[in-house]
Parts: sequence; structure tokens; C-alpha cells
Amino acid sequence: MVTFFIVLLTFFLTFFSVGVMSFITMASPVGPWIDVTLVLLGMFLVKIFFRNLSLVKTTQVLGYSTAASSIGGSVATACGFAFPTLYFLKPDVFMQLLHAPVTFVTFLGGLILTAGGFGMLMAHICAPRFLADTTMSFPIGQMTYSLMSVTSSIKKAYELIAGLILALVFNGIHLFTDVLPKKMVVWQARTISWWTIPTLVVRSEWVLMLLAIGFVTGHVIAIPLAIGVVIKFLMADPIHQQFFCTIKADDFFFAFCSGIVLQSTFMSLIELPQYLYSFFKQKKNRGTTFFASLPVNFAYWGIIILLFIPTFIFLWQLNFSILSQLYLLLFTALCTYQIAIIGSKTGLAPVGRFATWVMVPFLLLFGFDPVQITVVATFVEISGMVVVDTLFGRKMAQLAQLDSKKIIYYQLAGLIASSLLVGIVFWLLISHFGLGTSSPLIVQRCQARALLINASHFDYLVMVLGIVCGFGLKYIRINSTLVLGGLLLPIDFSLLLIIGGLATYLVKNRENYVPFWSGVFAASALFMLLKTLF
Repeated sequence: MVTFFIVLLTFFLTFFSVGVMSFITMASPVGPWIDVTLVLLGMFLVKIFFRNLSLVKTTQVLGYSTAASSIGGSVATACGFAFPTLYFLKPDVFMQLLHAPVTFVTFLGGLILTAGGFGMLMAHICAPRFLADTTMSFPIGQMTYSLMSVTSSIKKAYELIAGLILALVFNGIHLFTDVLPKKMVVWQARTISWWTIPTLVVRSEWVLMLLAIGFVTGHVIAIPLAIGVVIKFLMADPIHQQFFCTIKADDFFFAFCSGIVLQSTFMSLIELPQYLYSFFKQKKNRGTTFFASLPVNFAYWGIIILLFIPTFIFLWQLNFSILSQLYLLLFTALCTYQIAIIGSKTGLAPVGRFATWVMVPFLLLFGFDPVQITVVATFVEISGMVVVDTLFGRKMAQLAQLDSKKIIYYQLAGLIASSLLVGIVFWLLISHFGLGTSSPLIVQRCQARALLINASHFDYLVMVLGIVCGFGLKYIRINSTLVLGGLLLPIDFSLLLIIGGLATYLVKNRENYVPFWSGVFAASALFMLLKTLF
């Protein structure tokens, strides 16, 4: 009975995590880990259906189901940050794919299985040494285990449910009644000399969700988003009106943003050789290397080679040559290994930077094909997210003394379920809301990547201004990727995220309120998905 409940809970939480993170990552520039939300929601459901379950059994239920279902959130995050890039590179190809639902779901599912399987394989290879390394803290894995093992965590679970209920009631009132206005005009447009303040219209259905996202990730995004808004209205817009009025507003704006992206990418590529040199030097000084720690077992490697056959077939169908496939797999392996180290030590997974490091040389070596470029970026991001999340799950299982083989099976099941669900969820959301600046699904990170690839089509002088701005941001140590969120997001979205982020400075301990606001943003995102179904 308990095993059956674990399976049901795993699939429910996988759907939950895929639905929530698919919407969140396409509608905002952030992708918080959903593991904590899953374990608290799972804890609440266990208390409802199994009131007298022992602590050991409760730990098993929560451990297996969370380790499996969190893979869905990681995969959805990676796809939301990378896959819609194709829409901005080749809209007609993307729309053609979107108008064939079976092809769309199959294509994205195949990409998830191959890239996610690659990331899971890398995690399996790294796990024995990483889990034995005391310098690897696995913050999310530690946090998940601590919540499962502390009886007071049930209070946090109730707070999460309170947030879920509040968001569902708020969205239900907005959808089925006229109590709340659909749009609220905060102020009308004003022009003061060379400075124009645009009309601010807030769409009420987004208020609660964006405030919640801002609060949960506020310490990361509030200041960069605010700087982006200031740059947009106090710098970019006045310069356009005064000196580049012959250029269309959208063309000027995208050229300016492209300059910021170019500067960030250039500095990242400049740092790459030094980064790799430091890494290999450090490994040499320790007397160990990644390759030296690999198991020497011909049967083991035979199975791994067989696992690569579906990947080669999938990439071959997308016109990847053998050389380009080898390039993708080799550099994805190097990048996922680095991402695994960073994630295991800090709890962060900077997959966007590593995807750019693989994508830019691919462009130079193999030419421009929008589908292949999108696949390369998405492949690296999925592999990177999966390898980190898989290691978090393995660490949690180690601390909870769960069966290591069962954890592997459940994580594989989570990946397979994700490959079936993510394509369906993405198709529903994109078909209903659309993509781009006129849609709630702004997919800011995908727009930024497309701006980098299409940089040669923009006005070079405006791009220089963006590059100068990028260097200014680097000088004051502000994350330019998040600043782009303030430049690309609608003004009402940005302001609500900023307000939510700044609200964290009004409370003594932000962590005490995170479960409640996590429930709010999760339920709001899930409500948007359910609305597309009905």
C-alpha cells in the first residue's frame, strides 16, 4: 500500500513541479528550486492519507517521491530558459512545430530523454566521489532532508497549504466574478521635458503571483531588476528620442539589449581559458582527475555506449553530423561536470553561462541552423539542471539512509514522466498565451540568447551604447542577465517583482515566510495551466 502511494504521489508531484516551473521560468527571469515546496506538499498529503505512518516510512515516502518529482521541475526550468529561443530565431519553424501537437510533444520529449539521460549518467559517475567529499555540502539536498526529519516542519507544510489556498481563492474570484478589476491604471502617461513616464496598467491576475516570486527570490533579483527599469526609462528611452529617432523604437531597444548581451558573453568567453586552466591546475595539484576516477569495467562501459545510441539517432534526425555530435557530447560532459561541482558546493546551477560556452563555438564551427542552435543550448541546460538535481536527491537519500538503487529507479521514472509531461504543458501554455513581449510568457532568457545570435542585424552604434552599459554594470558588480529582465519585462511585471523582493527587507527572517509565499506562486502558476485546459 505504501509503495503504491509513493508511485501516485510521485506522479502527482511531478505534474505539479512541471506545471509550476514551466510557467514560472517562461514568465519570469528566475527559476527557484522546487524541492522544498515538493517535500512540504508531500508531507501535508502524507498527514492526510496516513496519519499514523511511522517516521521511517514517512521519510521513505517523502524521500523517494521528492527525489523523483524534483527532476520534473529541473527539466521544465531548463526547457523554459532555452527551448523558446527557436521562436525568436525562426518564428515560422517554431509555429509550424507548435501547430503539430504530436510532433511538438515528441520532439521536446526526445530532447528531454536524451539530454536528461546524459545528465543523469554524469551524476551516476560523479556521485560516489562527490558524496564522499566533505567539501560538497549539497545545500538543497541537506535542506530537503532536514525538512523531512524535523517534526516542526509540518507547521511549514500548513503554511505552504495556506499560501496555496489563498492563491486559488484569489484567482478564482478574479476569474469567476467581477469583484476585482481585470486591469488597474496606476497612473497616466506624463511627459516632462525629454523624459516620458509611460502609462502604468497593472493586470490584477498577476499581482499575487509576481509579488510571491519577488519575495521568494527577492534577495537575488530586486536590485538588478530595479536598475534595468531605471536604465530603460532614464537612459535608453531618452537617448532614442533625442539622437536615434529615425530608428524604430523596438529596433533601437533590441540593439541596445543586444550590446549588453554581447558584452556579457564576450567577458564570459575571455574568462573561460583562465577558468579551465585553474580547474586543471587544481586537479593536478591534488593528484586526481575526473577521468582517473572513472570505473574500469568493460561491461559497465558497454551499457553506457548502448545508452548513447538513442542520443546519436535523435541528433542524426536533426541533421547533426557525427563530428558535431561528438563536439556536443564532449563539451556537454565537461560543462555538466563543472556545473555539478558548483551546484554541489553552492546550490546554484549556472547552466545559461555554460550553454553559451558550448553554443558560441558551435556557431563558428558548424554554421547557423536555428533548430540545431536551440537543441545545443537546451541540451546543455537540461543536462546541467538534471545532474545537479540528481546529486541533491542522492545526497538526501544518503542522509535519510534510503535504498540507493531505489532512488536511481525513482529518479529515472521522474525523468521519463517529465519527458511525457513537459511537452504537453509547454504546448498548452504557449498555444494559449503565446510568447514574447506582448505575452505573459516573456521568456526573457531566450530573448537574450536570440539577441546574441542575431546581433549582426542591429544598428552597430546603438549596440556600442549597450556594450558600454554592460561594462558599467560589470564595474558595479550587477548581474546583467537579471538587469535584462528589467529591460525586457513589461513595466508592471518588473515593479511587482521589485516590490516583492524589497519586502524581504521588512521582515527579520525571510526564511520563515518562504513556505507561505512558495505556496502562493506555485498555486498561481498551476492555476494558469489549469485555465488553459478548460
